[in-house]
Amino acid sequence: MNVGSALKRISISHPEMEVSVIGNFDVTNGSIQPAFSTSGPWYNYFTGDTLNVSDTDTTITLKPGEFHIYTTQKFEAPEEGLLPGSITPPIQDPPGEFKLHQNYPNPFNPTTTISYELTERAQVNLQVYNILGQKIISMDMGEQLPGSHVVTLDASGFSSGLYFYRLNAGSRSSTRKMLLIK
Repeated sequence: MNVGSALKRISISHPEMEVSVIGNFDVTNGSIQPAFSTSGPWYNYFTGDTLNVSDTDTTITLKPGEFHIYTTQKFEAPEEGLLPGSITPPIQDPPGEFKLHQNYPNPFNPTTTISYELTERAQVNLQVYNILGQKIISMDMGEQLPGSHVVTLDASGFSSGLYFYRLNAGSRSSTRKMLLIK
């Protein structure tokens, strides 16, 4: 892995499966060679889409904060909404619905603002996960009234990288991604 570059690649080899993880931790588009170990079908873990690899030195362009996991075995897609930015574009809710907005600024250093809207009184909790899916923060914000709310997140103790934040409000939840660049 080249630690001097914002484009990262990890290859994992196992007798039953090959895995290639690629990610762009920069604020601009970037191109990377996943270094596929074999030609043939590779599967996008998040979408299940098939990528037919004929040239193992192929190059893939990634948007800022975008990452993919490719495997030689097809798996069932992960839980819907777990990584919304990498699976599907955000769905625009009709006015008056529960909403979790994109943090601002994004990318950020070291603080960012997260705003959201509640349609009913609810217990609210904000969780932050690292790229490995490990919960690194859980903020219990108590019971809140319907309306617009804002919380500031101080990530000065975090490493640079891609993070996911999930807002739980009563029976509703929504997840988005954010990029910290130091």
